[in-house]
Amino acid sequence: MIEEELPIYAIIHNGYWIDLGTPKTYRQAQADAMERKIRLKSFSSNTPEGPLVIPPVHMGQGCEIAKGSQIGPHAVLGNQCRIRSGAVVENFVLWDSVTVGTNATVQNSIIGTKVSINSDAQVKDSLVVA
Repeated sequence: MIEEELPIYAIIHNGYWIDLGTPKTYRQAQADAMERKIRLKSFSSNTPEGPLVIPPVHMGQGCEIAKGSQIGPHAVLGNQCRIRSGAVVENFVLWDSVTVGTNATVQNSIIGTKVSINSDAQVKDSLVVA
């Protein structure tokens, strides 16, 4: 553009900005929203309670969390997610209708809509979509 002497414009932005182009930065933006570093109009503070819920956690509507599972920290569950007994899920984003099987572990991952993680599975640093 400079060689062709085309105009170049810029703007000074003083607010929050993050490139959502990688799973790592997508998860980071979710964590920043939960920690209130940014304010999102559609992000509520729907946090489940229990001895094995480690905030911050955001849970959508209709989720089922079995006793004996560990949720969080930095966990986002979409609507209708199911976390089975013994599952450990932390630093992750589950989109709608995800099932995490018994004794499965999901860490540092993004799980797409309607994906089921098998019992005893170990999902780490992954992007899993149907």
